[in-house]
Amino acid sequence: SGSNLITNIAAIASGAVTINNAQNLTITDIADSTGTIAAISSTGSNVSISNSLSGGTITIGTSDIEAIGTITISSTNGAITTSGEIGVDTATTSITIDSGSALLTLLALGNNSNTTSITLTADKMNLGGNIQTNAGTVTLKQSTSAIAINLGSTVDTTSSTLEFSDTEL
Repeated sequence: SGSNLITNIAAIASGAVTINNAQNLTITDIADSTGTIAAISSTGSNVSISNSLSGGTITIGTSDIEAIGTITISSTNGAITTSGEIGVDTATTSITIDSGSALLTLLALGNNSNTTSITLTADKMNLGGNIQTNAGTVTLKQSTSAIAINLGSTVDTTSSTLEFSDTEL
C-alpha cells in the first residue's frame, strides 16, 4: 500500500523499458526519447507518466499500459507518441493524455470498453488509431485556449489551429 516513484529516467535502451508494478506508479521527467516505455502494468491503482524537461518526449511502445484505476500521461515540453494499447484493463476508470503545445500522436489506444472517460489534450494531434469507450465519453481539446479547432480539415499545418480530418474523427 504505497507508491513507486521513478524520477529523472533516461529511457535509453536498444529495446523497450518494461515496468511491472503492484502499487501506484509514477514516472517523472523522461530525459529523452531514444528508448521506449512499454508494458507498464499496475495491479495497484494508478499509473502516472509525466515529463517537464525541455525537449523530453514520451514514446509508448507497442505493448500495453494497464492500470486498475487511472492512467495519466503528460508532457509540458515535449511530444507524446503512443503505439500500444492504453488502459485496456477492464477496471481502468479514466485515461488522460496531455502533451500541451507539443504534438500528440495516437497510433493506438485500444477498446476501453469499461473506461468512463478518455481525455486527449494538445494543440496539435495526429489520431491514427481507434479511440473507443462503451461506458463513457471521449474528449478531444486544445491545450491553449487561443488555439482554434477545425473539424473536417484536409491539412494539419495551419498555425494556431488544432485540426482533425474526417478520417481522424
